[in-house]
Amino acid sequence: MPTATRHPLRALRSRDFRIYFAGQLVSMAGTWMQQIAMGWLIYKLTDSALVLGLLGFASQVPVLLFSALGGVWSDRMDRRRLMMATQTLALLQALTLALLTWQGWITPTLLLSMAFSWAASTPWTCRCGNPWWCIWWRTGRNWPTPSR
Repeated sequence: MPTATRHPLRALRSRDFRIYFAGQLVSMAGTWMQQIAMGWLIYKLTDSALVLGLLGFASQVPVLLFSALGGVWSDRMDRRRLMMATQTLALLQALTLALLTWQGWITPTLLLSMAFSWAASTPWTCRCGNPWWCIWWRTGRNWPTPSR
């Protein structure tokens, strides 16, 4: 007896998932724009490739340090609340960056610390904020399920 094949995009049939997926697309686009703007701004302020590299380093080190712990923690918490909290923190950080830049108060040290703080919130949503993991989970693929 042949097994029925499942459509790879069947998760998009769910209204809630479509809303979630659209929100994640907007969030990711904003994150990419913010990362480009921060790199451009720090290079404009310092005219130093070394400081630009430090910004990239500050944006990645927290992910390296906290991903394992963040994955375990996100498996044990309510994903919706965790994602809403981290997305709200990212929004507040982006607004703070915009305000500081608009007022002319931004410094390379502030930019580096903001990049580090933004990246520190990323590992906590590695499972609940990843739309591809949600597609696999919603379509019934044999991927690991959270232990609750």
